Amino acid sequence: MYNYDFENELVIFEKVDCLISFNNKELISNILVTDKNILIFKNDVNPILKGREIHELPVYELIFKFDLNDIIYEVDEDNTIVKIAKSELILFDFDLNKVKNN
Repeated sequence: MYNYDFENELVIFEKVDCLISFNNKELISNILVTDKNILIFKNDVNPILKGREIHELPVYELIFKFDLNDIIYEVDEDNTIVKIAKSELILFDFDLNKVKNN
């Protein structure tokens, strides 16, 4: 379950378990592209419950949101690099140009 209000947005693409890097810290996330935004969610899993083989309904928390019209990015070898102030966010194996043009 995504912790986000999709009331005025239509999801046009979803990629699950995508590797991203922000300030040299890697994590696995889900990427959703709507008709208005790019949304990046992190699964907020309790590692203690996961280790005990207890499966709970995943809750995905929004960690990044970018307006599709205002995002500054480049694509290099099928990786999207988003410029954020003096930082960059790398979405590995995710070509935003292909998603936007479909």
